[in-house]
Amino acid sequence: MKILISTGGTGGHIYPALIVGEYLKENGVETFYTIGKREREIEILKESNERFINLPIGAPSGKLFHFQIFISLFKSFSILKKEKPDKVFAFGSYVSFPILFMSRLLKIPYYLHEQNSIPGKVIKTFSKKAEKVFISFYESKNYLNSNNIVMSGMPVREKIGKIDKDEAFKRFNLKDNKTTFLLFGGSGGSKFLLDLIKEFEDEFFKLNLQGIVIKGNVEINQEFKFDSVILDYLNDIEYAYGASDFVISRGGASTIWEIIYSKKPAIVIPIKNSEHQNKNCELIKNFNVGVIFKEDDKDSFPKILNEFIKNLDEYRKNFTEFSFPDTKSIILKEILDDRKK
Repeated sequence: MKILISTGGTGGHIYPALIVGEYLKENGVETFYTIGKREREIEILKESNERFINLPIGAPSGKLFHFQIFISLFKSFSILKKEKPDKVFAFGSYVSFPILFMSRLLKIPYYLHEQNSIPGKVIKTFSKKAEKVFISFYESKNYLNSNNIVMSGMPVREKIGKIDKDEAFKRFNLKDNKTTFLLFGGSGGSKFLLDLIKEFEDEFFKLNLQGIVIKGNVEINQEFKFDSVILDYLNDIEYAYGASDFVISRGGASTIWEIIYSKKPAIVIPIKNSEHQNKNCELIKNFNVGVIFKEDDKDSFPKILNEFIKNLDEYRKNFTEFSFPDTKSIILKEILDDRKK
């Protein structure tokens, strides 16, 4: 069996796609990928050593975006006719639209995975005719027109939550007498988060905290008053989770599920006016394993941070109440059971 995996846009779409690709390859399925042309997309796929084909699609804010989608329809038709995949598995990014459109036209069975609580336009558009629509949050089914919805949860790297703390500390040369936090803002970084910890660095210092700070593409002053390890990017982020006592992050779906699997209390700060990030973060609140902090409440951050640190043990205990879906088995069962179709 040969499966084309369509993804792109951001790491939040690409990393789950790569993980599902690993599931499939372990079971004898040939896989390859289509992505867009943004620099970060290409970097991630090159680092993975997977075969991929670019569609000429850049950022959706670009002036030529709709023209790029139009041209990509023709390229997608060519890819599907040449590669002859048995199935297509798409991960919701706008980059998947041309592949899914042509898959439907050519009657190639396709599967979808929605990472966020609130599905995007591509998933909504193609969900009705999909063989299966895998969702990460139960709430997603309320937005979809499909009789083939499967609650799979989010594919996360299998080592998330399984790295020994001593081993992780050695990886970053951290001090063992300090509480450690991991801060990152997704694959591109977050200027707001970095400015936040800079503005309140005195508070972090007073609380005897040290940080693993993944800054992404954001340019920052490389000095903090508290001890820190500052990285542009970290491919093996499971070590950062292993070393940390808590997380400060945005509300991307992959991040929320990594927090859950790593069992690390979190201060999650959804992007302002991002409906899906605000909704994703409710999982942290509902299970009382952290707090949701709003950008507009910036002045209250020191108070929130102090209260959060006091309640760390309580948040850790609450992770035992969470039931983890067996994402790998669920997805493989649905895909491999359909081999004869």
